[in-house]
Amino acid sequence: RAKLLLDNYESLSEAFNDMDNWGKIKGIGKQTIKKNKELFHSKEPVKK
Repeated sequence: RAKLLLDNYESLSEAFNDMDNWGKIKGIGKQTIKKNKELFHSKEPVKK
């Protein structure tokens, strides 16, 4: 999925800006988006 993002966007910054906009449209809270960014950037495997 991350690979797909990089293929479709020139930069992660652009991808995340788009994610922010999508989140606003869908009414997703900023906290959720922030958390997703942190998970995306974290080096540790995501614990379920």
